[in-house]
Amino acid sequence: MEKWLAFYVIPFIVAWLLSFALTPLMRKLSRRWKVLHPVREGHRQDIHKRPMPLLGGWAIIISFFILVAYYALATDYLVGGFLLPKYLWGILVGGIILVIGGTIDDKYDLKPAWQLIAPILAIIVIIVSGIGIDFIRNPVGESWQLDTFTTTLFTVDELPYRIVWLADIFTIIWMLGMIFTVKYLDGVDGLSSSVLSVGFLTVFFLSLTQEVSQPETAFLAIVMAGATLGFWPYHFPRAQLFIGEGGVLFLGFMLGLLAILSGGKIATALMVMGLPIIDTARVIIGRLLRGQSPFKGDDTHLHHMLLKLGLKSWQVVMVITIPSLIFGILAVVLQGYDKFMALLILFLAMVVFVSILGIKVTKLANRVPHLDSTP
Repeated sequence: MEKWLAFYVIPFIVAWLLSFALTPLMRKLSRRWKVLHPVREGHRQDIHKRPMPLLGGWAIIISFFILVAYYALATDYLVGGFLLPKYLWGILVGGIILVIGGTIDDKYDLKPAWQLIAPILAIIVIIVSGIGIDFIRNPVGESWQLDTFTTTLFTVDELPYRIVWLADIFTIIWMLGMIFTVKYLDGVDGLSSSVLSVGFLTVFFLSLTQEVSQPETAFLAIVMAGATLGFWPYHFPRAQLFIGEGGVLFLGFMLGLLAILSGGKIATALMVMGLPIIDTARVIIGRLLRGQSPFKGDDTHLHHMLLKLGLKSWQVVMVITIPSLIFGILAVVLQGYDKFMALLILFLAMVVFVSILGIKVTKLANRVPHLDSTP
């Protein structure tokens, strides 16, 4: 009980308080530095009538790194077991790259191609630090090993830094997918912070199960959950500021990373983020079929469709967050083949759900033509 209090409960509360206290400061800094989301006249989804500050995610990131730095340097709880110091350095450097790249994007509205630079660099950093997907668990047989072909780059303090070809390629694909899923999720007040809080709490409880048993990963997850929930009151039901690109990229980065650290629990993250992932894939495929850039924004996302059908912002958040919560609980409770079948059912149910919504929105657009126009 004492360890639970010192290693999980107190860090969660402190992360929440820090994030809650820092968010108003980030709002002031955003306005002072003119890092603002402009009001786009006539844009149906833009319910805010004045420019919105974009540095809210900094409160989450700063709170997270303060807690991690303290526990890594001042206690023996965090470093020395499963979590190696080079992993923490990788998370720190990768996070800084994402914050800088995302903030530059917020300030100068970079072209889509330039927006890829920071995520790719951050992913390379964590791969070099030794974090990667070494295997894929097969629910009906032996796991598929991805660490067969390796190339050692250099060694520091007898710790090798190397390229693990199959694992690293899969890691890049997974991390980019998670980062951009969260990026595209951030389209309605409170949506991304709500779903990501569920995701981090799911990883926390999963990391404490007997199957995984990784208290260090649980610590990182509960601190991320606390910091995200500390920001949440400013983000829902009506946002006072936005998370911003730096914050959104970091949140997606951390959820994807924690899924890897908790023993390659990719299926768990897929269950929690199933609906946003399916929606992201659908939107990207649709853009490619129309000959558009997959990174160019539009109003075809699931949350846009729900708004077009007349739901309010808070209702949209509930429609997407509640299924994530339910499947997050199932991800912790179920194991092996049962989890695989739940994931398959989730995929089929979400495809049907999104398809029905698409049909309804199309019919509505045919009756009211202006609903189908992109500003």
